[in-house]
Amino acid sequence: MANRKLKIGIVVGEVSGDTLGVKLMRSFREQGIDAEFEGIGGPQMIAEGFNSYYPMETLSVMGIVEVLKDLKKLFAVRDGLINQWTQHPVDIFIGIDAPDFNLRLSKSIKEKNLPIKTVQYVSPSVWAWRQGRVHGIKQSIDLVLCLFPFEKV
Repeated sequence: MANRKLKIGIVVGEVSGDTLGVKLMRSFREQGIDAEFEGIGGPQMIAEGFNSYYPMETLSVMGIVEVLKDLKKLFAVRDGLINQWTQHPVDIFIGIDAPDFNLRLSKSIKEKNLPIKTVQYVSPSVWAWRQGRVHGIKQSIDLVLCLFPFEKV
């Protein structure tokens, strides 16, 4: 029986996430892991064969007015990913940056009992502000990958 490809869902919301995402994709391949990648990615990831369902810029909203204005669109994107992964589950979901979107997406994955492991790459800024966020992270995320040693605390 042939091994099937590992399906990895990734969501990034900005250029730095696109850079981390493409490095992560290359790292999987360099380790000989046969994987396909899908979700929301930027131009660097797409150039590496990433299947992006929505433009990365969809998640690039800042400020309360902009977020409120785009809330319906953001919910539709989240629901679209959940529908896709309900019908065709990925093995792992990795949220890179965009913590407000990705933590809610991970929570939806858990609430729907989808057989998907959830990872947040780039720890949300619990250490700097929003310390109450840690409880939601514990419920929604199976693994947090930190960039800096002080984030592990």
